[in-house]
Amino acid sequence: MQIYSNKGCLRNQTFTNTNTIFNAITTLLGWAIWSVYVWICFRVSSYNTIGKQVLGIRLIKVDGSRPPLKTQIGHYTIGYFLNSLCLLGWLWPLWDDSKQTWGQKVFGTFTVYGTWGKDLPPNPVR
Repeated sequence: MQIYSNKGCLRNQTFTNTNTIFNAITTLLGWAIWSVYVWICFRVSSYNTIGKQVLGIRLIKVDGSRPPLKTQIGHYTIGYFLNSLCLLGWLWPLWDDSKQTWGQKVFGTFTVYGTWGKDLPPNPVR
């Protein structure tokens, strides 16, 4: 008994180790490209990603100072991975008192309005 027609269906499709290896390689390649992007943004620009520059927000440490480069890179790589687990890390600030994602909690950072060129008091993004 044929359930699917020949139009637009992948019949008798089997997933092999080749597919798994290809997925792993493309995932690692995407991770490497993201890491290079983050490194370029921090070295060339004002230690901020392009998106944060457009929105006028910045990342600060708990004491209000600029996080060191290794903390920022960790936040934007490992922190984003943690936040992406079931998307719960991205939703966490909705009910968290300090309005931090999981990545921000791990690296001790906050996202606030303002740019590094101006000495604005930290106003958490809410």
